[in-house]
Amino acid sequence: MTKAIFSEKQPSVKTAEIDGKTTTFICLNEAEKTVEDMDGSSHVEYEYDFNEWTEEKPDIESISKNPEKYLDYHPPKELTDREKIASLESQLEQTQAALQDLIMMEG
Repeated sequence: MTKAIFSEKQPSVKTAEIDGKTTTFICLNEAEKTVEDMDGSSHVEYEYDFNEWTEEKPDIESISKNPEKYLDYHPPKELTDREKIASLESQLEQTQAALQDLIMMEG
């Protein structure tokens, strides 16, 4: 979680769809602050506890019901193609070994 400052009030949960993925924004614990500008005028800023992440299919219903649970959320890391291949090769080896064990038990 980080802090973020906005010039307008923010909803606690907001989403944006880009290229088939959803970016989710969490803004909680609003603190309104009046800030003085260099020219002597002032304006209001809104500071929030903030989190943002992008993933393919977030559970927006759960996030909207309990946004505080998602202030420190990070989506699962996507594996690279090389990591996916290594994982699949490992699974294949385990399956082959298990199959060999079954064949030995039957024979």
